[in-house]
Amino acid sequence: MDIRQLRYFMAVVEEGTISAAAKKLHLSQPPLSKQMKMLEEEYGVPLFERGSRHIRITQAGSTLYRYASEIVDLAGAAADELSGLRAGKFGTLRIGMVSSCRSEVLDRALHRFREERPEFRFRVTEGNTYELLEKIRKFEIELALVRTPYPETGLEQIQLGEERMVVAGPAALIAAGRDGGAAPKGSASPDEMTPYPVTPDPFLPEPLSLEALSGVPLIIYRRWETLLHDRFRVRDIEPRVVCICDDARTALQWAAAGLGAAVLPSALLARDVAASRADWIIRGLSDEKLMTRLTCVRLREAAHTSQSDRLFRILEEENEKKSSRQGPA
Repeated sequence: MDIRQLRYFMAVVEEGTISAAAKKLHLSQPPLSKQMKMLEEEYGVPLFERGSRHIRITQAGSTLYRYASEIVDLAGAAADELSGLRAGKFGTLRIGMVSSCRSEVLDRALHRFREERPEFRFRVTEGNTYELLEKIRKFEIELALVRTPYPETGLEQIQLGEERMVVAGPAALIAAGRDGGAAPKGSASPDEMTPYPVTPDPFLPEPLSLEALSGVPLIIYRRWETLLHDRFRVRDIEPRVVCICDDARTALQWAAAGLGAAVLPSALLARDVAASRADWIIRGLSDEKLMTRLTCVRLREAAHTSQSDRLFRILEEENEKKSSRQGPA
């Protein structure tokens, strides 16, 4: 097996027929068919189910396609970086970022890095924290900007900022939960709910206590499930969790449908969304343990490229400058 064969294989899968793949690759059909047969013989499993008009990928073929995609992408990234080095450029820095990644320290560090290395390019991968940590450990990216909590074993990290956890959802639904009543049912849409005082900025006074959420149907992130349950348990409260999800958009979509109140990091609640929901309550949570931190991580025991090491050091320096400006707590 080589990169060329994997590219051929991916083309056949994506085009659905040998003839279409051969046309895309500017090959005749017999050599391409032979390459597919060679792959099947090498692995000892059929990769396709061949029909009269189309071919269908098998489970083994699907597995190979997943790995082939990663291998071809990595080979392309390596070729790009080596090409940049030959041309006298610095190459490409591969980093991963969680969504809504906002940090003054990060902004300053990226500007400094670009000033030092103006010809440098970034290859940015977006994903959730666990996806990015997996890519770090597979050496697919060099640095990752992620949110706590996560397993810290084997990682070197820089804290870039803190975010308060907030609760956001229909005012009447949250008010009903606070009063011990039942949540509004299907007959009442979010637009028909009675307004309740709203604070678009979650960092303004009067955050909500967990006691105030004891009867409210909650939509929570899977990663914060244990932490939230622990904080409720400290107060002898059994939270009413109606949905556990992995994406802020899902949480907000369910909240907008009147199914519950979303609990999520403040950075994931866009201000334009908050300001447009006049029928919502949006508050920070008063429990000081319910915070998430934005961090930059890399593998502790690994050989780092000069470019990734330089950006990591700039982040450390900018973080120290920010701490100095803020003074002692």
